[in-house]
Amino acid sequence: MPIEQISSTSSYLLANGERKETSGKEGFLSMLRQFNAENAQGYAEGKGRTSGSPNLSVNWWPERFETGTEYSAKKLGLSVDDMKAKFANIIERAEAEGGFSDPKTFLKSLSSEDRDFLRIVQGHADPVSDKALEAFTEEAALNFILPPGAQGDWDGDGLYQIGRADTFRFPSNHTPQHVKDAWEDLTKDMSNGEKMLAEGRFLISVLSVNIDSGKTQVNWPGDEGWSNPYSNPAYDYREHALGRLEWNEHIKGQLPEGQYQRDKEFWTNFIEALDRHQPSEQLA
Repeated sequence: MPIEQISSTSSYLLANGERKETSGKEGFLSMLRQFNAENAQGYAEGKGRTSGSPNLSVNWWPERFETGTEYSAKKLGLSVDDMKAKFANIIERAEAEGGFSDPKTFLKSLSSEDRDFLRIVQGHADPVSDKALEAFTEEAALNFILPPGAQGDWDGDGLYQIGRADTFRFPSNHTPQHVKDAWEDLTKDMSNGEKMLAEGRFLISVLSVNIDSGKTQVNWPGDEGWSNPYSNPAYDYREHALGRLEWNEHIKGQLPEGQYQRDKEFWTNFIEALDRHQPSEQLA
């Protein structure tokens, strides 16, 4: 599945043209070291692979990101295992050649064949030329050499920049662990399609804070006014869910048949999952 389709509502967030850098290189490297330097280097050390196999571990290719692997492998003329093994080889090169510290330079060093391989795996349509790479942010370049499932929102703007695409994911690598645990609990029996729809519900908050109704102006990714409400470490996800329930009641009469009940059940179940996974110190 193309990376742009990870969220059913992510098409609202795809930015065309030049995208502004959202953080300086030193800031980017600081965030990278804080979260993913160990994980990224773990690929080359064998920590990211299954025992006795050159393929990336399922921990790095979780089920929700497996949907497009067969399509990509077929397009490449490879088996899924061979595709993952080739990706692992590129990651090993990245670790050995400083690709995690300077991903744009590393991408420029790759052959056109390897760039095209990454392009297909990441679901991008356009060739990855040197000129195209110049338009990548540092986050976009790093995510381009990481497999789906190991990518991150490194600058904290609420979006995953992967090559030229911006997409929304929930939970992100910044989401508190107890919220991630509640999400896993909530979605464990959902299909991939149902999970994508559930994920898109959290996009509403991002869109709403970036719309200036007084000026009928919308801030888009890369704009100076773009804001990510989830970047606040103290963001109250339970309060968010309660607010969605309240809004659902407010517009009950305007909703299509069945939607009111579906939304009510979703947010109620999310609140219950949050309560089950709330850290003990916050319950005191």
